Amino acid sequence: MALEIFIPNTGQGDCTFIKFPNGKNMIVDFNRTDVDVDIIEFLRAKIPKRKHDDIGKTCRRINYFVNTHPHEDHIRGIGYLNSDEFYIDKIWESGHRLYVPADQKDEYKDYYDFLGLVNNLKKRNDVKVLTAGRSPSYIGSTAVYVFAPSSYVVNSNSREEIHNQCAILKIEYMGNSILFAGDSNRESWENRIVPHYSDDKIVNGKRQENLLKSAVLHASHHGSKYFFVKSNDDDDRYIRSMDKIKPSFTVVSVGKGNKHGHPHRIAMNIYREKTKYGRVWTTKDNKSMYFAFKNDGTVEYKKGLGFDDLTSIKHKMERVDSVLKRAAAAFTFDLAEEIELDLPKHPVKPKREGYR
Repeated sequence: MALEIFIPNTGQGDCTFIKFPNGKNMIVDFNRTDVDVDIIEFLRAKIPKRKHDDIGKTCRRINYFVNTHPHEDHIRGIGYLNSDEFYIDKIWESGHRLYVPADQKDEYKDYYDFLGLVNNLKKRNDVKVLTAGRSPSYIGSTAVYVFAPSSYVVNSNSREEIHNQCAILKIEYMGNSILFAGDSNRESWENRIVPHYSDDKIVNGKRQENLLKSAVLHASHHGSKYFFVKSNDDDDRYIRSMDKIKPSFTVVSVGKGNKHGHPHRIAMNIYREKTKYGRVWTTKDNKSMYFAFKNDGTVEYKKGLGFDDLTSIKHKMERVDSVLKRAAAAFTFDLAEEIELDLPKHPVKPKREGYR
């Protein structure tokens, strides 16, 4: 069994699909564009449409949708999931609400589609507002940690305030994990995340466990420099966050030629310096990516994937004979083996244009 992580190249924005060892699935943020991978087509390929007797529907079932914060590049096209074709069991969200002037509502279609989806699930009591803490919740044998937002959030039109309190979560299986930084900034890491969730925290004279260490870092804000610097001082760089995460891989979800200048050279240089073997990959250059955390503690990975490569990956179920080996893998992260996958070659197909 394995925890499988699919990071499709959808341009400027974030979207990750996760399949848990117990068969459940999760989407972290949503970004539907016509760049390389249409996420709806991807979901159609990965989630079969079938009858679910417990809900009395024939549909493609999404067990968890996680939204780190409701900015457009994290919810673009979300309205399509509010349809008969898809069914979402639960939404986990940051709780942020945007201030939208009355004369600008037409410009926030994705935001109002997101609110509509949330309100529909609230009627079923299936919406959870994420709250930070050191204790994880579990999906089967997979631990899910939430490091932000704090117990309070803000209703604001300030992007900076929302980024400061956007959701940050870590998903861990058999000693390996992926950490989703959302669009979090230096302030949140310097003032809250590292002090509270790393081994910098001391309680009753005892140093606490460093919860931030992760095999894969899903980098903050598409490679923005503000994960490391303040808005008025590029020379003052905060890197303690990376010293605590110690990633073996850093993934930057970012679109070619975007107007924001992402990823920034300051961020990329620090990511390369602090990531094992300098393995820092961007979706704009390295296309879609795949990781599998296996139950023997190894990590399988592949980058440079096209749509057909990404959708054709099917992880083989394997039998692990040694209970001791599984247990050891959960506590000896540094010994985990990393294996680059060989995938079958697919004939070149015409580029998809727009949506189907």
